[in-house]
Amino acid sequence: MKIRQTFTQVVVRHLQALLLQANLDEPTLPRLITWGLAGLYLVGLLGIVELSQRPVWLAAGLLFALQPLVISIKRRVIHSAVIESFAPLAIVYLMAGARILLALNERMQGRSVGSLTVPDPWGQRLDLNVAMVICGLWVVLAQLPLTAQIFGKSQKWLWQVVGIILISAATLWAGRVYFTVRAHGATASDPYAYIQMAVDFGKHQTPRHQFDLSTLAVTHDLPLGPLVHVGYLLPDPQTGEAATVWPVG
Repeated sequence: MKIRQTFTQVVVRHLQALLLQANLDEPTLPRLITWGLAGLYLVGLLGIVELSQRPVWLAAGLLFALQPLVISIKRRVIHSAVIESFAPLAIVYLMAGARILLALNERMQGRSVGSLTVPDPWGQRLDLNVAMVICGLWVVLAQLPLTAQIFGKSQKWLWQVVGIILISAATLWAGRVYFTVRAHGATASDPYAYIQMAVDFGKHQTPRHQFDLSTLAVTHDLPLGPLVHVGYLLPDPQTGEAATVWPVG
């Protein structure tokens, strides 16, 4: 009965963290459970780094730990609420588990060999990097009520900080889209090709586009056609560069 009550308490407090309602005034969970949760979140983060092949999420983990560290130093004890504030990461971990199950199913069906290949459209819909950005921001927001509480700040201050974080995140995302996804939405052959030529000319001083996978395809005697964007000729097997079917101008 006690185990069931503890499990229910853990679930409820994680839901409170997801709703930005974590509270340091509630009794902390037993130390074993607190450290166990911390270990699970750390192992999960390492798993995300391995699956996504992006070590940057380890650096993000340090950012996620900043507020809990300050809170724990101020209180001189690690309250379980600071660990529960990592609850949004559980969503990413569930997505990672779904990707692994889908990939294993593909392997069992004989449609992939030697890799965790996730079939489309699930490969794009279960994007771990996008999920980490969203849920990482959610973690920071979930920790703010605890930070406000430890420093005696009001709800007004809390929502002002939330607004600043959301606006900053939206600005950074917009900048990333505006300056790196320049050809997004240009699907017809000539608009896409001319936009891509402009990007390549600005970055590499050539209107030819580099198709990195083409050289790998050549070594495995695979056709190059499926690798080429709309409006492009087949790439050079040696260099991987290709010109468009449209004249430069």
